[in-house]
Amino acid sequence: MKNQKITTYQMAVTAVMAAVLCVLGPLTVPIGAIPISLANFVICLTAWLLGPKFGTLSVAIYLAIGLIGVPVFSGYGAGLAKVAGPTGGDAVRPVGTVYLGAARGDTVYVKKLFVSRPDRALIRARAAQTAQRHREERKESNYLQGQRRKQQRQAKQRTRMRIGKAAWKRIAVMAGIVIAVVLSMVIFFRVQDVKVYGNSKYSAQQVADACGVAKGDNLLTMSRGEVAGNVLAALPYVNTVQVTRQLPDTLVITVTEYETTFAMTDESGVYYLVTAGGKVAEKVNEKDARQHVVIQGATLQSPQVGQAASIGDGLTETVRTVMTELDAAELTEQITSVTVGSASKITAYYEDRFEVHLGSSERLAYKLEFLKTVIAQQKDYATGSIDLTLSDGDQAHVRLDS
Repeated sequence: MKNQKITTYQMAVTAVMAAVLCVLGPLTVPIGAIPISLANFVICLTAWLLGPKFGTLSVAIYLAIGLIGVPVFSGYGAGLAKVAGPTGGDAVRPVGTVYLGAARGDTVYVKKLFVSRPDRALIRARAAQTAQRHREERKESNYLQGQRRKQQRQAKQRTRMRIGKAAWKRIAVMAGIVIAVVLSMVIFFRVQDVKVYGNSKYSAQQVADACGVAKGDNLLTMSRGEVAGNVLAALPYVNTVQVTRQLPDTLVITVTEYETTFAMTDESGVYYLVTAGGKVAEKVNEKDARQHVVIQGATLQSPQVGQAASIGDGLTETVRTVMTELDAAELTEQITSVTVGSASKITAYYEDRFEVHLGSSERLAYKLEFLKTVIAQQKDYATGSIDLTLSDGDQAHVRLDS
């Protein structure tokens, strides 16, 4: 629809400008020996308003109207003789100026011919001469351009030949370096020793066996991430692993281990130790489990040693937060057990003396530090309960047994 409206507008303006030409074309302004026709002004205005396509169409309509006999030409003339007569005009208004134009690529040639009398033969002769001259100029220009391109190609070929010799030398040197590096990686830098630091629960040999690197393996091509992953997967008590190469033949493994573990049961009542980071460390009996902080009220779901612990009733994150914060507060020696009834009901037991109600795990680190302060204010023999749910502000409520 939009293109149709635009076309209708252009056609309407084209018709209007053709009509204006028909009205003003016959009129002239008598200035000097050669009157000025208003048709020239209207044609320029038409070209400006309509552009080359529709401007030409408007003038063509004007000429067609004049050719069929309507007196719209200068001096109210009409007919074919007015346009293409023997003189191409008349004695007063001869063909005065002719433009000859040609274009090739980005180059445009324009030639202006002046004629002092209405002589079409002279115009044709000059046009032919001009065309021939431009033809010869283009021919000469093409020849010169071809010569320049030929010289440029020859210069590039000579340059490539010169560059080629130097490039081959550089390639040979680089190839030698690459071959030397590859040979050194393949032949030299073989693992002869594995050193382990930071271990306490595991022996150095256990860590070395778990890393998956054998004597004689290439030290440079092995993946340090894969070595660290092997240690973490095989040794549950390992918290972090750092692997470094000590040239020419030593692999260095530095580990940190979990110092604190918590005891939990699975659905069958079997006890497992779980690290503060939430990894199932090993299966133990009840007697050994009582040597650790026991997490009650939450059970492990299908525990696998070396894997992350999954806890039922959606309490995985809550239990992990409890274990992490107790370890950070250094209260694992004083807290004997923790009951996680739900995410908002956590109860800890302090040295069999105090039952500590912590509420949810929100602000748990602050609550545990607050607990240290409250305990320090009590007598060594005091027992009872401590409310640290902070339900009525940052206040602790202590109820001592009588």
